Order: sequence, then structure tokens, then C-alpha cells
Amino acid sequence: MILAFASHGILSKYLYAYPSNGIPVAQAEMGGMLMYYGGDAIDLVLICIFCYQWYRSTRPPLQAGQGAYG
Repeated sequence: MILAFASHGILSKYLYAYPSNGIPVAQAEMGGMLMYYGGDAIDLVLICIFCYQWYRSTRPPLQAGQGAYG
């Protein structure tokens, strides 16, 4: 997951700095920024989901007679 996040950031910076032929520079820069910052937001959501699932899987199970309130 860390390698995917890092490669996503590197790719977006590369596309920002070196736009492909036939793509206007302003449009390529906007796409690179969207990919960089939008990707960070998606990465944050994925990390939260991963940590929540990890937390739920390591939490000790409730014993019989114990409910949510006591």
C-alpha cells in the first residue's frame, strides 16, 4: 500500500512537470494537481478503513451477558 501511494504521488508530479504531447500545459497541470491532492484524500480514506478493520479484528470479543451498555 505504501508503494502504491508513493508511486501515485511520483506519477502525478511527473505528469505535472512533463505533460504529454497534444495536451495543453494548463490542463496537464490541473490534472496533475487533481491527481496529487485527490489521491491524497483517497489514500487517507483507505488508511482509515484499513485501520478500522484492523482495530475490529484485534478487539477482544464481548463475553456473554455483556452488552454495549455494561
